[in-house]
Amino acid sequence: CHSEDITGSPVLEILELYRCHGFTRLHVSNASVKKLKLRHVWVEDPSGLEISASQLHSLEVSGRLYDRICRLGNVSSLVDANLNFHERIHGPYSADDFERYSNMLRGLLQSLVHVKKMTLGTWALQNLLIVYLFFCVWFFCVVLRWSKLLCIMEEKGQRSPLLKCECLRLDTGIRKSVIPGIAHMLESSPDLETLVITKSSYGCHEYFRDELGNLDGKHYWSSRKKPFTCLMFRLKIVKLIGLVKSRVDDHLTFVQFILMNARVLQKMVIDAQMRGYNWQNEFTQFPRSSPDAVVMFCQ
Repeated sequence: CHSEDITGSPVLEILELYRCHGFTRLHVSNASVKKLKLRHVWVEDPSGLEISASQLHSLEVSGRLYDRICRLGNVSSLVDANLNFHERIHGPYSADDFERYSNMLRGLLQSLVHVKKMTLGTWALQNLLIVYLFFCVWFFCVVLRWSKLLCIMEEKGQRSPLLKCECLRLDTGIRKSVIPGIAHMLESSPDLETLVITKSSYGCHEYFRDELGNLDGKHYWSSRKKPFTCLMFRLKIVKLIGLVKSRVDDHLTFVQFILMNARVLQKMVIDAQMRGYNWQNEFTQFPRSSPDAVVMFCQ
């Protein structure tokens, strides 16, 4: 296993590595480096890549990981983390794959519990479904064929950590395959104050189309019994950016859920790409639990 120790210039503050390979451990020891960006990292060793940088403030891991695992060591100074990577574009995914990827995501989130600002991409949200299954008995019926994996995870007592995230950005359009992942992040982020959901910068890949194709978004949100802590006490700003006409229904049910449950919400901004379509009225018809909530539109 090859370890790479990044020292570099004493005035270097931002380090970007694109399409790099040849190491399994990346240690940033230069205290002046505050931002690290990794994109399309290829690791030959099946054990994957481990990143350690105790003085780093911002970390971005994006692009392809080429079916490899990513782990974090000492990143105690991080305040901003962007996990917008993806593994395989196409399946099939085996039960072993589900366990491996869910373990990786749970490990990454555990290493980032202290981070105040976080970004997650489509792949991470869709795979958070595996972790979220423990908290949703109804959804277990949809994915019964994964019961072996569920038993393994339950025996190990695996749970997703509570995050201290105050600003969460989800780089994915709202659609059936990411709804459980969004719910999972809301449940895991009791201190969340700002939620931003944008159109995916890596396209709309569906990893669980067969399992999630019949998911009813409206029923999913309305069937939630336990309220999210962040909606009761903390969430003040919600931004939906890049809304397209084909996803109006999924966004409508989410907006309705937020407006009806976010008790201290101050502002919801909806940025849509739907010229010639009178959609604003549909988003203002829902009751609001917060008397201060304002819905704003822009195109």
